[in-house]
Amino acid sequence: MNIATILSMIEQRKHNVLLICNPTAGVKKEEDIKNIVNNAATLIQDHGWTVDHAYTKGPGDAITIAADAKRKNFDLVFSVAGDGLTREIVTGLLIE
Repeated sequence: MNIATILSMIEQRKHNVLLICNPTAGVKKEEDIKNIVNNAATLIQDHGWTVDHAYTKGPGDAITIAADAKRKNFDLVFSVAGDGLTREIVTGLLIE
């Protein structure tokens, strides 16, 4: 499922979105991953939503970033990378 499909499925009110990315994940170059994040941010902003992004620097960073996103009341948090990042984001969102 691509971002455009996800956006069309979500209710029409405007959201605050955080994209969390591991720029060294997978086989793509860091510059390519940052371009993907920037393109995704542009697509989301084109729908009138507010977008912020954060890049991890090492293991466990996404947990802290996601927990902070929860405290800041972001409506949506997207994982832009692999399953390890997604696991960390879910963990961070579950922290009380």
